[in-house]
Amino acid sequence: MGAVTTMRCLLTLALVLAAGVGAAATPPSVFRALLGGDQQVPFPLPRLLALIDAQLASGAPFAGRPAVLVPLGRSLQRHAAGDADYFRYPRVVIAVTGEPRDTAAPLLRDRLYLGYHEKAAVLEVISYNPGLGRFEFELVDDYRAGGSPRIRAANRSVCLACHQNAAPLFARQTWDETSASPRIAGLLAATGRDYYGLDWHRGVDLANAIDDATDRANLLSVAQRVWQQGCGAGRAGAACRARLWGLAVRARFSGVPAADGELHDAALAPLRTGWQRHWPDGIEIPNPDIPNRLPFAALPPEALDRLDPDALRRAADVAARFDPLALRDPLAHWRLDEAGTLARVVDALAEFLSPRDIDALAVAVAADPAAATRGQNLACRWRERGSRRDVQCGGADGLMLSGRLSDGRLRIDRLVLGGGLARYRSEFVADGGGYRSTGATVRGAGGAALRRLEPIDGGLLALWVDEFAPIDAAITRLEALSGVDGANLFDDGPVQRERLLAPLLAHFGLPAPEPAIALPAIDPVPAPTAGATADAALQPFYRYCAACHDAADAFPPGFLNGTADRVRERLASCAPRILRRLQMWQLPSDARSKTPMPPPSSAQATGFARSEALAAMRGYLERSLRAAGLDPDDMAAMAYADLPNCATY
Repeated sequence: MGAVTTMRCLLTLALVLAAGVGAAATPPSVFRALLGGDQQVPFPLPRLLALIDAQLASGAPFAGRPAVLVPLGRSLQRHAAGDADYFRYPRVVIAVTGEPRDTAAPLLRDRLYLGYHEKAAVLEVISYNPGLGRFEFELVDDYRAGGSPRIRAANRSVCLACHQNAAPLFARQTWDETSASPRIAGLLAATGRDYYGLDWHRGVDLANAIDDATDRANLLSVAQRVWQQGCGAGRAGAACRARLWGLAVRARFSGVPAADGELHDAALAPLRTGWQRHWPDGIEIPNPDIPNRLPFAALPPEALDRLDPDALRRAADVAARFDPLALRDPLAHWRLDEAGTLARVVDALAEFLSPRDIDALAVAVAADPAAATRGQNLACRWRERGSRRDVQCGGADGLMLSGRLSDGRLRIDRLVLGGGLARYRSEFVADGGGYRSTGATVRGAGGAALRRLEPIDGGLLALWVDEFAPIDAAITRLEALSGVDGANLFDDGPVQRERLLAPLLAHFGLPAPEPAIALPAIDPVPAPTAGATADAALQPFYRYCAACHDAADAFPPGFLNGTADRVRERLASCAPRILRRLQMWQLPSDARSKTPMPPPSSAQATGFARSEALAAMRGYLERSLRAAGLDPDDMAAMAYADLPNCATY
C-alpha cells in the first residue's frame, strides 16, 4: 500500500470514528464519554475522582484537579445547607488541570469542572463537548448515599445567565469567599470534617490554579470561532485551517510563538479577509472573572465575634456588584493587524494538543536518520577560571550563548535564539570530540533541534536537526487529501483533538486518542408547562420568567411550574423577593442593591424596563402582598436577606 493510500485510509478512518453512528446518537461531552456506555456516575465523590485520575498523567500539581471549598459563595445552591450549616456543608469546586496520561487518553485539562453540594444531593458539571465545540452544562441528580444518580441536561438558559460566555467562570484574586481565605479555612477546619478527603489546605495556590484554568477555557470558544468562521469555506478555507493547525503544532513542538510575519503566508489570505468581515473591530475575548467578594464585609464588627445563623444568612446574600448575573464586558478585542495577535490565536488552537502528544511526536521524528541537518558557526571567547572555562559566543541570526565548560560538560546558562527568544540552563556532554545535547531539547522557531556543539577554529559549530519537517510534511499531505472521497479533515466543523491528531499520530505509528462513542441524548430540559398560561394575569410572568423558573427545581425556585392554582400560590410565597428584583429595573445600574430580573444578559431583558409587562407584574405582586396582610412599602424597606424565603417545594 502506497504512502498516499495509507494516509487517505487513516484520514477516512479518523473522520468516520469522529462522526459517530446512529441517528439517535449525539456527540458526548468529555464527562459523559468518561462514564462510558452505562452512564453510571460513581458515588461518593472520591470514586468519581478516581475515575478522572485514571486518565491523567502522574506528578501534576494538586494531582491535576485542584479543589476549593466555598461555604458562602454565589452558586444557586448556596442556601441548600441551611443558615446554620454553611461551613459544615460547603460547596466543592473542582477543575481538572492535569494532562492526559498518554496520546490515547482524553484531553480533560480545562475541559471538566465539578460543583458538588452534599445537602442539595446534586453534582453540577461543566464539560466540554469536542464534537459540538462548546461546553455543556449537566446535572447529576440524587447524588447521595443510597441514591440513584442520574445525569441530565441542565437548563442552559439558567446557566448562561451567569456563565455568559457559555464557559466556566471564577472569582478574581484573592478568592476571599473560598477556602483560600485563612478566615474561611479556619471556620471550615473547626467543623472537624475531612470534606471527602480533598486536599484543600493550600491557600491561594489552589484557587489560582482554578482561576487560570477558567481563563484558558474561555479562549477555546475564540479558537473555535476563528477556525470555523475566520478561514471561510472551500479549498482555500481548508488550506487556511491546515496552515493554522500546522502553526499550532509547531508552536507546541518548538515552544516558540508564531511570528507576526507569518500572517502574510498565502494560505492565510482567507483569514485576513474573513477577520475583517466578521470582526472589523476585533474579536471579543470573553471575561470569565467575577469580582472577588469578602462575605463578611457587610456585617457589623459585633457580628463577626458570633457568627450565628442570622449573621451567616446575611453574609450569604450577594450584592448586585458581586453578582455573576451582572453583565461583564469583554476582556479585550484582538485585532489581527496588531502585534502578537496571530501568536495568541495559534496558542489558543494549541490548547487542543497535550504535551503527551508533542512528546510522542518528538520521539518519533528524532529517530529519523534522514532528517536534514544544518550547521551554524559561532565565534566564541573563552576565559580560563581554574578548573573550568567560561565561554561567550555569537553568530548569525542573533544566536548567542554564554556558559561554562567543566568535567566534560558544557553547561549553557543562557541561549538566545533568533528574535531575542532565550533558553536557560541547557547542558551538553562530551561525545566524540564534540558535545551532545542532554536533558530538555533546545528548539528554534521552526522546530529544529540543537543536537550538538562541535569545536571549530576556536569557536563552536551548532548543529541543528530539522525534526519538525516530517510533521509539517504529514500535515501538508493530509490537507492535500482533504476532500478526497468526501473526507475533509480541515472543514469548517469544530476543532477536535481526536479528529486532527488521529491520522497524524497514526502516520508515525503512535496510538491515537480514542474517539468518544456516540451516546443517546440525555434527558432534555422539560418544556414549560401550559396549565397556567390561560390566566391573563400570569402571562407576563411566563413570557419573561418561564425560561428559568418553570421547572420542578428548588434552585432557582420553580414558581411557575404546575397548575394555575399552584403557580398563584408559589407567586404569593415568592412575591417579596420577585418584587424587589423587578423594582431594580427602575433604578440606575450603580444604585441597585440586587441584580434585576429577568437577568440583564438574557434575551427577555431587552426592552423589559420600559414594557407594560413590568408594571403589570409589579401590580400583581403588590396586590398579592396586600391580600396576605403585608405592606409593599414595608417590604421595600427590608434588607433582601431578611425578606421571606421563596418556598416552592
